[in-house]
Amino acid sequence: MHSVLTPEAVLSPVPITPDIDRPPSVSRRRWQGQPVAEDALIALSFANLCFLKAWGQLQNPAQSYYRSGPPTFASLAAIALAVLLIAFTVFVPAVLIRRFASRKSQQIWGVLACVLLLLPANILSTHFLGVSLESMAGNFMGHNLLLGVVAGVLICLVVLRWRRPILRVVRGILLAASPLVLIFSPIACWQVVRARSLWSEPNASAHFLAHPAGPRVLWVLFDEMDEDLTFTARPSWLSLPELDRLRAESVYAAHAMSPGPATVSSIPSLITGHLVSDAQPAGYRELRITYQDAGRTRSWIEEPSIFSSVRERGLNAAIAGWYHPYGRLFGKFLAQCSWQQCVCATPFLVAENYSRRRGVWMGALGLVGRQAALFPLVQRLGVLHVGEGTAQDWEAAREQQLGDYVEIRKAAHEMIADPRLDLVFLHWPIPHPLGIFDRASGKLGTGTRSNYLDNLQLVDITIGEIRRALENSGMWENTTVLVSSDHPLRGFWQQELAWDREEAAVVSRSNSGSVPFLLKLAGQKQGLVYNGRFNAVITHDLILGVLDGKLKSPEQIVSFIDRTAAN
Repeated sequence: MHSVLTPEAVLSPVPITPDIDRPPSVSRRRWQGQPVAEDALIALSFANLCFLKAWGQLQNPAQSYYRSGPPTFASLAAIALAVLLIAFTVFVPAVLIRRFASRKSQQIWGVLACVLLLLPANILSTHFLGVSLESMAGNFMGHNLLLGVVAGVLICLVVLRWRRPILRVVRGILLAASPLVLIFSPIACWQVVRARSLWSEPNASAHFLAHPAGPRVLWVLFDEMDEDLTFTARPSWLSLPELDRLRAESVYAAHAMSPGPATVSSIPSLITGHLVSDAQPAGYRELRITYQDAGRTRSWIEEPSIFSSVRERGLNAAIAGWYHPYGRLFGKFLAQCSWQQCVCATPFLVAENYSRRRGVWMGALGLVGRQAALFPLVQRLGVLHVGEGTAQDWEAAREQQLGDYVEIRKAAHEMIADPRLDLVFLHWPIPHPLGIFDRASGKLGTGTRSNYLDNLQLVDITIGEIRRALENSGMWENTTVLVSSDHPLRGFWQQELAWDREEAAVVSRSNSGSVPFLLKLAGQKQGLVYNGRFNAVITHDLILGVLDGKLKSPEQIVSFIDRTAAN
């Protein structure tokens, strides 16, 4: 029987079975109702949250304390590029999986997307709460590895079971945080531009005072110089002839204790003459110090110092150093000043220095690696290690430290030979890691095999240069020279720099916590060994005693140390 086509049948629409295998058009490319543009915004918001701490550190006043100049646009551009790289890395797989992958692959990607959120969560938790997610989980589970694995599997199962509502919550959080993308970048740009006006003031503003010739002191401080490795437990193959020569004609104390465990607190103790238990940078010229005896917290710039005391006596002082912003802190008391920033002062400055020296692209890649290392358990499992810096970071920091040493040496030799200066304070970035000297060739360099012992050899060479500069200017005999350090070698460098076998074997001998203390008085020829234990915080009063003409002989120095150590 043949069917008859009626006009109604011809005009009526014919039902068409949709081709489920055909991909949707670009205009309707959606997954669970989510447009591609929304995907891009979510990916950008996720990446921005990963670098929220970096944006904050770029604008953090505490970071400005250590800088010799304003933040660079290279640092800002490196963070912005790193954000785009992370966003692109998340966005492209999401689009491809939705476009080509099976339903099961999409489910796996949904679980992975939830897990990825642990990265910004861990970064924000560490930054704002001061504790990582893995630490909180470890405390909760008693550091039981099996329990942790079981908990991780259960979390993944929960996410897989309720994937869609969880993803909706995650998308909602990231969309709500997306305006931060338009907030942090402009604010960071403005801060970089605004900060440039803060570095316009001169390092030294005090004019030279004319006065009769009197006692003169050269205070030489080598950062992180260890008494044990320098003298007491020095390896037999390490020759330090200039230091040995100076020790033979100085008051030598083998048990001088550093005022603090790090430069940030030890130097304020030495310069104020009071033990500082805590020191916190708070601005480009602001260090909040807490005194150990009274427990009171003050701004270091407002406290009396050895440099203000020297100026009150009508004498001239000068500084060449690094780490602390000496010019911004004491410039009004100084006739001359030259200082360099320490790029190792904070992990952010280490990374920022890498971006500045290696360029925006390499800086961005370095930042991406740093953020990946902050994923929970990544560093603990040994997948990635960052700590204070990566191997690439330290390579760039080594180059910067070498430049700092050269600049300080240049300024120091000018100050040493200037008879108008009554107190010269030299704060050297050696033997503080990183190694910037090759003792085999006897030359400065940034070879990765250079270590603390190479720098110790450079200290000896520097002492010899100082002696010759004073002798050539005719001021060796009438200058009191004090050589010491702010703190001994710290053990954490072993984890950061992976000491070689030679260095590790020698460093294990350092256990007293003492710093070298060599005081060669003007005209002194015969050495004297002091075996008592004392804190080097007495340096402040000792130098003023020499400048006042009250301490002229080794016996008077020993008596002074005995009295102050007893108190």
